[in-house]
Amino acid sequence: MKLPPLKIGSFVAPVPLVQGGMSIEVSTSALAIPVADCGGIGTIGGSPVPMEE
Repeated sequence: MKLPPLKIGSFVAPVPLVQGGMSIEVSTSALAIPVADCGGIGTIGGSPVPMEE
């Protein structure tokens, strides 16, 4: 089954894939960039919890 591209405003992701937000040390550019390189939407999360915790 072929899925249509994902359109958000003027942006088009050829692969309708969105990385879910995961925060604390997981949802960083190290994951978001490869997701975007594959044609999806990468996300970078943030959290008020200090990295030490």
